[in-house]
Amino acid sequence: MKRSLARTKRPRAAKRLISVLPTEIELAIEVMPCQADRRIYERADKKHPCAYFASWGVYHSYRYRDSGPPQTTGIEHPAIYEGKTYLAPEILSGCRKAPIMAVGINPNLPGYWAGSRNAINPLFQDLLQYAHYFRYRAIEKLQIPEAKYRTMLGDRKDNPQIRDPLTKVDSEIPIEPATVSMYQIYQGLLDSLAKEMGWASHQLTVGEDLSYGNMVGCPSAKWLTSRDKNHPEMPVMSKATVTGVVSECFHLRRYFLRQLFQSFPAILIVLSRATADAFLAAMGPNLRGEVPQPKDSAASWLDKRVFLAYGKTPEGKRLSARVILAPHATGDPEHFQLLRGKIMKALVEEARARRIVLNRMTGHLSRTLGQCEFCTNSLYSIGPCDYVSELKPLSGTIGVPQSLSRDQIPPEKTVQQKMLNNFLRRAASTPRTESLSSSQFRILKG
Repeated sequence: MKRSLARTKRPRAAKRLISVLPTEIELAIEVMPCQADRRIYERADKKHPCAYFASWGVYHSYRYRDSGPPQTTGIEHPAIYEGKTYLAPEILSGCRKAPIMAVGINPNLPGYWAGSRNAINPLFQDLLQYAHYFRYRAIEKLQIPEAKYRTMLGDRKDNPQIRDPLTKVDSEIPIEPATVSMYQIYQGLLDSLAKEMGWASHQLTVGEDLSYGNMVGCPSAKWLTSRDKNHPEMPVMSKATVTGVVSECFHLRRYFLRQLFQSFPAILIVLSRATADAFLAAMGPNLRGEVPQPKDSAASWLDKRVFLAYGKTPEGKRLSARVILAPHATGDPEHFQLLRGKIMKALVEEARARRIVLNRMTGHLSRTLGQCEFCTNSLYSIGPCDYVSELKPLSGTIGVPQSLSRDQIPPEKTVQQKMLNNFLRRAASTPRTESLSSSQFRILKG
């Protein structure tokens, strides 16, 4: 299904206003309310496919106590309990110009499983708090301390189908960081890379040097297209729902693709066979090198050198990303550990080829080509940009973030859009071939 972004349902004045904002800001404005919009402002006689994600239930949520974005980095700030709520879609976590990006199908769902019911999720009414959270989320999410959660819960039950709040809504609630195993494994890869390269003074961290995002923005405990015999209560996506969700989120709104063409990461780590199948089905015509074929064993994928071709900048510079197709570190931990050495080999190859480079002034990897105004611009600030002196617009001219104007689409955004359109045109002009047999995103080619 091919549909233009022009068909996105926004009033003309709002579309015109948003169109003059940099891509990274525009995405935050569009994604934060997207799940609510798909469930409320749609035809009453036809359920929108993205409403499926609400069938996973409701979860403990919070907002920040103080208005506006926090004055410090990180995600742990005084919190106000919002009760049990549906969850907002997610945007990319971390620096938009981090040179490594990890990619999944869609976000996980803390709180679904019995052992993590004390998880607490952000539900911001404030756009800048939303932007701040996803800029500074690193290896942790938040939870209510277990002992305090148990005390507040008492002898009541708590699960995603129970709507009763844990405690008084609008009251301050204790929170603490909870390390996410997946994100901690990302940090381990960065530490190992620095060790292999002899970068003794490095400051490599998740969020600064490795961002993470998803091809679809709404969370679920699993991407489930058939009944799970171990968890028969889990909602299953019908074929029509899968088609609708992917058409809406990936094709029509292009949330992931637009972010990709603003970030231009030098390395993409694609986690799990299911995500790799989806990625290959969507990106296949723009992949170069030893591209995996449907008959290939997933175990052989890490032996292949695969690159995603973004295209050429206005100055003729070709941009591409090394694609590392890896097992899921927590969903398939034994396989991941068995093949971790191959993942590290690929990362080290890119470092030795200087496609990723340590900036010894910052202790972090040098930023990717392109401008970014997500953290600080002429309209707002959610924190200082530590990399502003490194940023180079796609035109190749060193400069500072452009002043936002209501009269003109930013030149940087115009180049991003042109490169993305060319990328999609190459995909559309490639004859369709049979997708990988286990792909849930077979329809991603549109």
